[in-house]
Amino acid sequence: MVAKAGAWYLVYASKGRLRVQSFSELIDVQMMEESFLRPPGFDLAGVWEDWCAGRARDRAGYPVCLRVSPAMLTFLPMYFGSGVRERIVRAGPPDPHGWTTLELSFESLEAARDRLLAFGSAVEVIAPHALLVSLQDYDEQIAALYRRTPL
Repeated sequence: MVAKAGAWYLVYASKGRLRVQSFSELIDVQMMEESFLRPPGFDLAGVWEDWCAGRARDRAGYPVCLRVSPAMLTFLPMYFGSGVRERIVRAGPPDPHGWTTLELSFESLEAARDRLLAFGSAVEVIAPHALLVSLQDYDEQIAALYRRTPL
């Protein structure tokens, strides 16, 4: 088991291949009588580092330019891992309101939208335009739903 940015992952071997699975994606887990031994010379830190590097390369396919509120900026490493600190430093000084503009990479438009919706008004998408339009569409759908629902 490995913890990264507040999430737990299971590193395991299946059919001769190392795999990594997020605990949040596990559906049916059962305790078994069987046990296992870690193979001699197994380097969990090295495997984890390689897996994270591969995942970062996969995510690099959808860059997003954001403005991030000062309060949210301190939490970005918790959500995106410690590597985001370097991007924050490279982003330069914040604007007069304390917001920082930086670029983050995601696997896809859908992945970016899903992650960024959770941050509410603490982030503002500058580009790409398609993501901005998608977020506006979700905003309108949610607002319409709650306007119909009496408080």
